[in-house]
Amino acid sequence: MSGAARLVFEVPGLPMGKGRHRSFAQKGRVVHVADQKTESYEAQVKWYARQAMGAQGLHQLLDGALWLRVTSFHLPNKAQAKAMENNPHMAHYCTVKPDFDNIGKIIADALNGLVYRDDAVVADGHVVKRLGAQARVVVSIGELTD
Repeated sequence: MSGAARLVFEVPGLPMGKGRHRSFAQKGRVVHVADQKTESYEAQVKWYARQAMGAQGLHQLLDGALWLRVTSFHLPNKAQAKAMENNPHMAHYCTVKPDFDNIGKIIADALNGLVYRDDAVVADGHVVKRLGAQARVVVSIGELTD
C-alpha cells in the first residue's frame, strides 16, 4: 500500500525520454559518449526536485521501499485539441513517443543520489502519458507501507 507523497514537483516543458549512450571505436579503443540531451534534461529534473525538497522540508535521502508516479503531459495536435475542446470530460492519453518507460527512466535516474541513494529502491513505479494544454511532467514520490 502506498503512503502519502513525501515529495511532489513539476518539470515544465516537453517531456523527454532517456536517450542512449553512443559507443564507437577510436584509435583501437571503445569510446562511450553520453547523450547530451539526456544529461541536460536530468540536470533540469534535479534542479526542480531540489527546489521542491527545500520548499517541502525534505533534507535527507528517502530510504526503504518507495513508490514513484510520473505523469507526463504532452501538447495535443490540432485534431486532438479540437476533440478535447468538444468533449472536456473525455480522457485524453498520449500515444506517441517518447515511450512511457523511457520517461520513467530519465526521471528515476535523475533523482539518484538526490532524493534516494539509487533508483533500485523504487519498488512501485507508474508512468502515465496524457495530453494537456501545458507540456510538463509531474513527479510524486512516497514510501511504501504494508
